Amino acid sequence: MRNEEEVPDWPYGATDVRLVLKDRNGKKLATVSLSIADDGSAASEQNIKSVEWKENEVVVVLQASEMADKEVVIRY
Repeated sequence: MRNEEEVPDWPYGATDVRLVLKDRNGKKLATVSLSIADDGSAASEQNIKSVEWKENEVVVVLQASEMADKEVVIRY
């Protein structure tokens, strides 16, 4: 049995994020769902460290205060 004093008042878990890749006309090409650990903060553009467009993919690097940078490759 857990002691209620051990449970934090404000548990900060991971934040679910979704990256959506669209073409110039707004048509959805790909979607990637993942989580980031940023001390309970809502995800924002500040979590995007870099975006690199390549011939058949885009590489997005996400950053957050409680995790190493996370590279996400979206192929299109």
